[in-house]
Amino acid sequence: EALKYINSVPSKYREYLKNPQLFKQLSIIKNVGFEQFDQQEVTSITNKVRKIVSSILCVEEDKLGNNQNIITDLGGDSFTFMTLLSTLEEEFDISIPTEMFSKLNTINDFVLFVLKNRH
Repeated sequence: EALKYINSVPSKYREYLKNPQLFKQLSIIKNVGFEQFDQQEVTSITNKVRKIVSSILCVEEDKLGNNQNIITDLGGDSFTFMTLLSTLEEEFDISIPTEMFSKLNTINDFVLFVLKNRH
């Protein structure tokens, strides 16, 4: 079954299956639609967002899942969420409109927003 899955993955992504850290990045590419962006850029932004989330939530980076909800899964609250928003705005020189707040729930959500809205 695992071999069948590995063979179904496009060859350019198979290296991700060999390394658990890279495998998390594969889920970003597969689940959220990052394939239109440069993968080095996706990785760089993801790593920065993960470091920021880890620091603000006081959660070890290796315990973060890119699809985990910041509030319900990772223990954030409204204060940490607002801190996260302002830190990401500053780090990436972006502006996050209020109407987006409810749509930004995971690391992947933030990464995709940053990729689409950088200046």
